[in-house]
Amino acid sequence: MSIEKIHKPVSPTLKFLLLSAIAVPVLLLILILQTRPEVPFREGISSEETRLIEQLIVDNSPSRFSSTGEQVVTLSAEELNLLAAFGRHNLPQLERFASKFDLRNSMALITLSTPWPFKNMPLFLNIQFEVEQTADQLRLANLHAGNLRLPRFAVDALSRRLQEESDSLAENYQELADLQRSIRHVNLHGDLVDVHLQWEPELLANLRSQAQKFLISAEDRERILYYYGEIARIGSQLSPETRNTTLQTFLPVLFDSARTRSANGGDAAAENRTLLQALSLFVNHLRIEQLVSDLPDSWNVRPRRLYVTLQGRSDLSQHFLSSAAIAASAGAGVAGVLSNSKEVYDARYRTGFSFSDMTANAAGMALGAAATQSTESARLIQNRLADSDEEHDYMPATGSNNDGLSEQDFSEQYTDRNNRRYQGRLTEIEQQIAELPVYQQAKRDINQ
Repeated sequence: MSIEKIHKPVSPTLKFLLLSAIAVPVLLLILILQTRPEVPFREGISSEETRLIEQLIVDNSPSRFSSTGEQVVTLSAEELNLLAAFGRHNLPQLERFASKFDLRNSMALITLSTPWPFKNMPLFLNIQFEVEQTADQLRLANLHAGNLRLPRFAVDALSRRLQEESDSLAENYQELADLQRSIRHVNLHGDLVDVHLQWEPELLANLRSQAQKFLISAEDRERILYYYGEIARIGSQLSPETRNTTLQTFLPVLFDSARTRSANGGDAAAENRTLLQALSLFVNHLRIEQLVSDLPDSWNVRPRRLYVTLQGRSDLSQHFLSSAAIAASAGAGVAGVLSNSKEVYDARYRTGFSFSDMTANAAGMALGAAATQSTESARLIQNRLADSDEEHDYMPATGSNNDGLSEQDFSEQYTDRNNRRYQGRLTEIEQQIAELPVYQQAKRDINQ
């Protein structure tokens, strides 16, 4: 006896649904994915462009950071594109995104390009946002994904969703709510954008502190607390009458601890990064809460207040450690822009332009970069600094520098920062740093 299989015919409706389930996603991918990026992925930015960013920061800074009042930041499309390029090359979170701004007729066109993760297939997702000015508000007018233009209801739904996400973040983080309130309004006019801010100096410090906390993992939190405790221990061993001590008091001991912890299974680059972060807090007389929130209930470590000097100056040690910590955390590019902008700002508004400060900044950046570049480089820096005998092993002498130049004096001597003689001074500083025992030996050991 044979049993024949009975095949029921598939209804046309079911066939249509099955085909649609397959065809619609494929069609959408064909529409939104393209074989080339709308925004080219630049290899890097030039030193001249970096100096333009530094000048842009200074030009849009208030004359007194301690003052309160409205601040208007005006940017062109070219400046926005320069800032976007700098961000992509210096912030890991942005490296997969190339962006372009186009401002015209009170309309902003923002284009984003990113590679689509298909193996061995050069496909890109290109998204264009059209933002228009309506009264004192900006409105998302259109959104294109590749060759697909989203319908109006989808654009409105996306706008509402983005606003809800923004409001939710502001509810959970007071600093973000304060930032939202500080932005009075944004105006698009012609080929420029004006951002009207209610400048509050405390807001900037709070945001910087909160951003640092976001980036610190549980493991880094433990490391920072450890090194902060070591700093307190080293300080407690000094004479009670001591008010000033050299950076050399701390660096060899701390990097010897980092070397031991790395040898016992620790991450050498992470040990160096958190060591520099903790030491930067201490040298700049900042509390541990600037980096670590929710301290353990048993935490009672408060290092004694000391003025830590480098070549006899506490400000040089602050420049050196701040730049080292930023370079180790956010990259040397970010550290360089922040440090150089500070010198240009000082030349215009405060104590004057200082090549000594720039030397300390550059040496700190070299340390932060080498200490975290790779596991091999991190271990070599640990060995060199743990065994260093004097501060000239990692910081060039600055005694002959002509410091305190006003912006006018600087212009008279160098015209601007693209001047060949000024660039020669920077090259000379870089060469002096490269020839120091710590960096020279580390580079030689890596190349062997």
